[in-house]
Amino acid sequence: MFQAQPFKKEKNVKIVLAIALGICLLTGSLTRSQGLPLGQDIDGARLDWRPDDMMLAITDSQMVEIIDSTNRQSINILPSAGNYITDVEWSPDGTKLAISSDCNIEIWNQPWDSANAQLERTLQAPNDSPISGIVTLSWHPSGNMLLGVKPEFVHIWDVSNGQLLRTFSPNPTPVLSASWSPDGSMIALGYLTGTILIEDLSTGALESLEIYDRYAIRSLAWNNVDEYLAAGTASGIIQLMYLDNFLAGAGTIETGIENIVAMDWHPTTSLLATSSPDGTVAIWNTDNLQMVLRIDTGYPIPSIKWNSNGDKLAYSNGNGHVSILQIPSTNTRAD
Repeated sequence: MFQAQPFKKEKNVKIVLAIALGICLLTGSLTRSQGLPLGQDIDGARLDWRPDDMMLAITDSQMVEIIDSTNRQSINILPSAGNYITDVEWSPDGTKLAISSDCNIEIWNQPWDSANAQLERTLQAPNDSPISGIVTLSWHPSGNMLLGVKPEFVHIWDVSNGQLLRTFSPNPTPVLSASWSPDGSMIALGYLTGTILIEDLSTGALESLEIYDRYAIRSLAWNNVDEYLAAGTASGIIQLMYLDNFLAGAGTIETGIENIVAMDWHPTTSLLATSSPDGTVAIWNTDNLQMVLRIDTGYPIPSIKWNSNGDKLAYSNGNGHVSILQIPSTNTRAD
């Protein structure tokens, strides 16, 4: 089994290792990176970049704020009809914003325009799980469908008319994570007992793989470049899989970090960013299965996203702030 050795955890916000890929940051407390502070004072819990990188949508428990990603000034604030906002995600064309709270998903059109922002539609999830409401959103690459993870179940809606198209139920154990393939032809589901199921949506063909330690699959992420699927587990395992040879596997990273709750692939390289409830933000080079950067914030990190150029990484701290790490684009290559 391929493994990356876990690194010793440091206190406060520190870079533990950033020597690979041309990122030359020394170990020690880091207060600024390329002019942007790691702990900049932007309130928020979950976040998403608009596809053109011009704006960020940032949530707190009761509202969503649209900010200018360049000067970090507020552009507009959207209220929520729900009790607690759980996730936010831009549509692929950047014209709509999905906001989940409880069992509802609000679809806003032109959310940045204070004069013309419009609540276009509210999607309602069945009350089929006593555990919680919708916790994760994912747009289909076409922008026509929206996926919502409601622990134990995964629901898919037609955004144009609000129709619930499909529900993935426990089989036999609860579904905890889900993700579309980059072209939207497949969907990956992660289960409580460490099983990953991939369905070809055009043929109905199924493939499954069980993570060797059988821990819960907390997050799933597809790579746009090399057709990898990454699965993050409650035990800190990151399992990499080739889509053209799913059962063979592409490698395993034992991170030494419990609960990989969020992951995002760099848009053009083999870098994978991860976050965890213990406050760890990490970047992994999946070519050699090594950690290349680690930041220990001391706060839970529920959300982490690269921008479309791959030169900025935004993540949300459990202390109510969003941080942006800027990495020079010339230094993000993994070769």
